[in-house]
Parts: sequence; C-alpha cells; structure tokens
Amino acid sequence: MSIAPDIIDLLEEVDRVVPLDGRRWVVQHFGPLSRPRCEAAARLGLVLTPLTTRYIFKEGDDAAASGEPADDHVPLARLAEMGVSVTLATDNAPPSMFHSIWHACARRSRTGAAVPPAGQALSRIDALKAATTAGAHLTFEEREKGTLAAGMLADFAVLSDDPLGCADDVLPHIRAHRTVVGGTIVHDDGEIAKTPVAVQTWTRRRQ
Repeated sequence: MSIAPDIIDLLEEVDRVVPLDGRRWVVQHFGPLSRPRCEAAARLGLVLTPLTTRYIFKEGDDAAASGEPADDHVPLARLAEMGVSVTLATDNAPPSMFHSIWHACARRSRTGAAVPPAGQALSRIDALKAATTAGAHLTFEEREKGTLAAGMLADFAVLSDDPLGCADDVLPHIRAHRTVVGGTIVHDDGEIAKTPVAVQTWTRRRQ
C-alpha cells in the first residue's frame, strides 16, 4: 500500500521480477495522475483510492494553477474506462462516504466552483459502485459483501434520500435512517417511524 502516485513507476519495476497482476496492490490518496501511470495501473491490476476531499473539495480551486495537464487532475473517468478498480474513501474527513461520492460526481470545490476537467466526473451509479462493490473487491471480499444478493451478508442501510435521483447538492447530506448488519438493526434514528409509507402498485401491461 502506498500514498505516492510515483510509486506506480517503482511497482512496474517490481512487476518485472514478481508479477503483480491479481494481487490487488493498493495505491491510495492519489490526486493528479498522468495517462501513462493510469495505463500502468491497469496493466498491473492495481487498486486506486483517490483522496477526493483534498484534491477536489479542499484544493480544487488551485488545480488550474498547478501546472499539471488539465485531464490529469483526479482522472476518475479515465481510470474507469481503462478498467482500473477505483475505490472511494473518506480519510475520516468527514467520515460520511456520501461526501466522497459527491466529490466524484459533482467535482465541486469548497467554494462551489467547478473543478476541471468536468469529463473526469463519475456517473452516480459508477460512484456508488466505487463506494461499495469496489471496496469489497479491494479487500478480496466481493463474494461476501458489496451487493444486495442471495448468499451475501445482509448489511444495508435505509437512506434519507435517493443517491441516484437527488440533486447534486443533496448528495453530501445523505444520512442513514436505519442500518442493518447481519440482519440485525444496529442503528435507527427514528425518522422512518415518522414517515408515512407510500404503497405503490405496479401493473404489468400486456403487449
């Protein structure tokens, strides 16, 4: 595990002696990342975890003046297109993963300014996967958790808003009303009991 993007160059040298593909070595806390290093990460089968709180939210306003190629600033979409496993993280600042999802999708700094390049933003669904299934992949637990499916651990949360449909500005404020771990409720803020349940009936139309 490393926190320096240039470690990818060293890992390429290691790979010549001991193949790394399939080992899921992790390079974390990256910000700017060149295209050649993205390509190397794909070849080596690395798992990358960006520090979006720093490089997009806190220091995003300075990205244009950094001297780096614009497309290299936290290139999440490029990495996804290359098939690199990208796992979102919070670094506990703040602890909610929905802040990191917001950074990845909206690419807004703390001043509200757009952080270029806009083309490197992730879609909502890809950002959610980076916060869930990708994390399980990082820890070699994709057969146990990361998705809601038969045979997987029964861990899930009932959220305050729909992360796929809410406005961008709502994303970082999403919270869990109820959290279930292993089929047992471990957190409940009482909000669900206050909300009327709307029953929707879906009718299948015959063609």
